[in-house]
Amino acid sequence: MIDKCDKAIGLDISDSSIKAVCLDAGNKLESYGIEDLIPGSTDQDLVIAVKKVISSQCRGCEINVGLRGTEVLTKILKLEATDSEELTAKVENEIKSFLPVLREEVEVSWEVISVDDNQIKLLVIIIPKEVLLHYQRVIEGAGFTIKNFEINALTLKRSLGSRASGKVMLIDVHAEEIDMELYHDNEVIIDRTLPFGGKKITQLLTHKINVNVEEAEIFKRKNEIDEEQFLYAYKPFADDLMAEIKRLISLAELEYGIKPEKIMLTGGDFAQSKLFEYLHKNLGEDSVLELINSDAVDGGVEIKEADKLRLCNAIGLALKQ
Repeated sequence: MIDKCDKAIGLDISDSSIKAVCLDAGNKLESYGIEDLIPGSTDQDLVIAVKKVISSQCRGCEINVGLRGTEVLTKILKLEATDSEELTAKVENEIKSFLPVLREEVEVSWEVISVDDNQIKLLVIIIPKEVLLHYQRVIEGAGFTIKNFEINALTLKRSLGSRASGKVMLIDVHAEEIDMELYHDNEVIIDRTLPFGGKKITQLLTHKINVNVEEAEIFKRKNEIDEEQFLYAYKPFADDLMAEIKRLISLAELEYGIKPEKIMLTGGDFAQSKLFEYLHKNLGEDSVLELINSDAVDGGVEIKEADKLRLCNAIGLALKQ
């Protein structure tokens, strides 16, 4: 649990757990909290879980909250470089051409990716207002204040820093989604969210070992599954993920002339070493595969190895100051 924090706390909320992180002055992990959620958690359940990872003693602390890929719409735009007022108008016109809902129902922000030969490249982020209001109800209901929102695609890259340089594909497995980004140094080339995640493994495990969802989640962290359990519960997930990785590699080569030099994987489900080993063996020569966590966990407070893989997004949020 976090009792106090001099910086903004990074808070990562998924369908299966809540992760909170506080970093010290040297950006090392000072304290953290993880609270697993019951299936179908209500807003009140989320409020209680937030209070379990962040103490009431931290009442004045500000919080940076992560947004899942399935909650937002992102699009990369290339526009002629101009002054800020005209650029805003151009972005608004582009948004109206593809936005599936009314403009007043969403909030829009963007990050400048690059400026080259009078052309500006933007990552446009479109967030339904009801999503923002939902998080505000939960965080304020727990007695805290939101400082910033940010999407997972940006928090993960910040969390990994210089380790994610060059032509790199980042893959973060969440409970209900998988975030995949292709970066060329600090420039995001492709941002994609897959509509499945570690819950698929959990659901298969409940049938295979005859336990409930909560028990299956605990079992996943122990790294003790046998070959039969792996083939039944993990292999179908791994095969689907490999197919998506290969598809993204092909897209990157065809449309952008870029082949990732390394693929970096993170997420709590990789606490099961057989999953990484299977991907490493079967992806072959497509790219170098690495299992990674943030530098912030090295030299900071003592932390379980499995938890290191679960905190990358929360750390990236805590680094956003």
